[in-house]
Amino acid sequence: MMYKDYNNVLFIQDSALANAYTQEFNMMWGSTTATPNASLAKFGTEKTDLGLHSFVIGGKSVYLYFSPSDGSNSQIVNAIETANTDLYLGMYDLTEATNAYDISAKNSAGVYTHAILDQYSNPGSAYTTIAGLGPSNFIEYTGAYIYHNKMLIVDPSDTCSDPQVETGSENWTSSGTSDNDENILIIHSDTLANIYYQSFYQDFVGLGGTALRLVGGCGTTGIPAAPQTVLKTVIYPNPASNELNISSPGIITSVTISSLLGQTLCSHEYNTEHVNLDVSGLPAGVYFIKINGTEAMKFLKQ
Repeated sequence: MMYKDYNNVLFIQDSALANAYTQEFNMMWGSTTATPNASLAKFGTEKTDLGLHSFVIGGKSVYLYFSPSDGSNSQIVNAIETANTDLYLGMYDLTEATNAYDISAKNSAGVYTHAILDQYSNPGSAYTTIAGLGPSNFIEYTGAYIYHNKMLIVDPSDTCSDPQVETGSENWTSSGTSDNDENILIIHSDTLANIYYQSFYQDFVGLGGTALRLVGGCGTTGIPAAPQTVLKTVIYPNPASNELNISSPGIITSVTISSLLGQTLCSHEYNTEHVNLDVSGLPAGVYFIKINGTEAMKFLKQ
């Protein structure tokens, strides 16, 4: 559920990418018209790889894969193996042992690695491997609703590497890879990797984890206007009921809340490092919050 579970959403405006999704849909629909054709519809292992994988959108390389036809999990493994500096995983269901082992191996090799897994993944060997990252590096989500993200963030702190984000509908499971009709996107973008890192940071600390440190590399990616301050800014609790707390090591000068459609709902000016914001008047839903005019972070109002 968008209003309760932990999820992420991407809005991508690109005709070629939209066409690839449309063709995949039509294969399952069995028709290119408004009327489905059950006799021609293909699902699961009956689908074929349409070969529409590589796109350049806004100057960034974007790759699209569907399961089970496109070998999506091998692409996820390839993304993991490119990590040189830092690596962050947020996942609802993880049973693919290869993926878990590769993440653990990266951590052992010195890549700064953290993970959040929903309790749904426990028990299992893949869960045990990720939990083996250690209590400071791993959180099992056991709260209300579910941690429903499926996201991997690679090297957001190192622009000399290849910062990227993997996300989509596919859990890292044998059924997600080999049976279900799922999709993944792998987006090579230092800015997007930074935004996802901020969301992961917010979740990790908000769920009781220790504050993540900035790691080295060629330079921290990110959003203009004091990126180190932005990276360490925390909003909590998330989801929020009546009050939203904002803490920052720097001075907070402005806070703006907007809807998913970009409509500004309220804006306030401050001169402090900590803000208690009354959100009791907002309807339940997903919102974006901008602090000091930076890129928006997500929070849920329940």
